[in-house]
Amino acid sequence: MSLISIIVPMHNEQENIKSCIETLKNQKNQNFDVVFVDDGSTDHTLRVIKDHLALGVSFNYKVFEQENKGAAQARRLGIENASTEFILFLDCDDSLSENMISEVYKTS
Repeated sequence: MSLISIIVPMHNEQENIKSCIETLKNQKNQNFDVVFVDDGSTDHTLRVIKDHLALGVSFNYKVFEQENKGAAQARRLGIENASTEFILFLDCDDSLSENMISEVYKTS
């Protein structure tokens, strides 16, 4: 069972979502959940994320959609749908070191 959920709020991120998923796929420790929340994107964010996730990932994930309510509400929806002890936030244009999840587990 995962101890960590990563909440990824998205709004019109079709240009960044692939690299975000790659950052998550490159984690040495894949024992985490991801909650992607689309905040009313008007571009192809949802199609791009679903297509890219369909190529295969090792982490557990959920994808939610809501009408545009802002990043705070998207994060809130993510928190409400996380089922782990720890929650981290990741924006689509952020990057992580490939051992970030492993380091978090070392401290828990």
